Amino acid sequence: MKAIKLNIKRIKCDNCDYRDNSARLEDYESYLNKPCPWCGANLLTQKDFNTIKRLIAVANFLNWILRPFLKYDKNAVGIRIVREMNGTGKIMFKLPEKEVE
Repeated sequence: MKAIKLNIKRIKCDNCDYRDNSARLEDYESYLNKPCPWCGANLLTQKDFNTIKRLIAVANFLNWILRPFLKYDKNAVGIRIVREMNGTGKIMFKLPEKEVE
């Protein structure tokens, strides 16, 4: 059981409406500094990529620290949080307006 479960996927352009919903975290390095096929803007900046790696490291560390205190609870509720990035390396967390899959 984990306190924090990350589900990082998809790539979207910050400049236009381009989105690749098939992109997985394992593919992110191939998107690094690549131009958007629609407008040519950078799809994934080095700052955003570094932030994603730090986010994963923090989640893994917290899960390791909290593991002894977690117990299975069939009534536990998860909260879905959407993260958005804009090339600056900063993350904006928000609750989803609608379910995105």
